[in-house]
Amino acid sequence: KRYQALPSLVVEGHEAQLENVLKAVLDGVQPLVTGSEGRKAVELICAMYKSSTEGVRVQLPLAKDDPFYTTEGMLARMVRYHKKGKSVENLQDTEISLGTMGK
Repeated sequence: KRYQALPSLVVEGHEAQLENVLKAVLDGVQPLVTGSEGRKAVELICAMYKSSTEGVRVQLPLAKDDPFYTTEGMLARMVRYHKKGKSVENLQDTEISLGTMGK
């Protein structure tokens, strides 16, 4: 199969995304996924939440006056299944990994 002929990825997931964006900024080139494409992905997720919450088909793009267009509007309409009972208050020992950038 064609995909099996491709070389293995050095990094994947969020690490690969961060590495690509940082490299694009440092090299002055477009990242693999642009902000416009990222916005479309977020809009699709918001539309899925709307469809699930309201049980309707959703047309894209979402209108700017659609409650699911904003975080506040969406959160006000989302079903809460569990009340948050715990939280993390101290993340001082947590580091953010940037993969192999700068190595």
